[in-house]
Amino acid sequence: MSVFYLFLNLGFALAYFLGIDGIENAIEGSFSDAFFFSIHTFSTIGYGNMYPTTLYTHILVTLEAFVSLLGIALITGLAFARFSQSNAKILFSDVVVVLPYDNVPTLMLRVSNQRKNYILEAKMRVYLMWDEVSKEGDFFRRVHELNLLIIFALLIAIDK
Repeated sequence: MSVFYLFLNLGFALAYFLGIDGIENAIEGSFSDAFFFSIHTFSTIGYGNMYPTTLYTHILVTLEAFVSLLGIALITGLAFARFSQSNAKILFSDVVVVLPYDNVPTLMLRVSNQRKNYILEAKMRVYLMWDEVSKEGDFFRRVHELNLLIIFALLIAIDK
């Protein structure tokens, strides 16, 4: 990230350097003054001892300020998106059983939240891979998406 910042400022500094006498109080032919003017503009510091004097430099300052604002907004948005996403801690049961439910053999498993918060709008898909034999005797594996029925059970333990 810092390398990108450095190269972006070097690029703008070169553009300022090519616009001869466009920065007031800058030493003529000084690339370092053009570079530090770019740093001031990009970071919106603007110390005031150097300022644009030509139309070319004013347009360049406007462009650099716009790029700077977009860059800061983008970095802020990416950082916020990265740190605001919570990671799920879902715990699956070690044992899966097949028992009758409404007289239909049903695959049953337990899933729980390991955190002490609520999960809202959770979506889950369960697939069953089953080896089958075609009429010609070829073996293949078929993937079936299973219909889910979610049953919530409340267990209350009372000490007596």
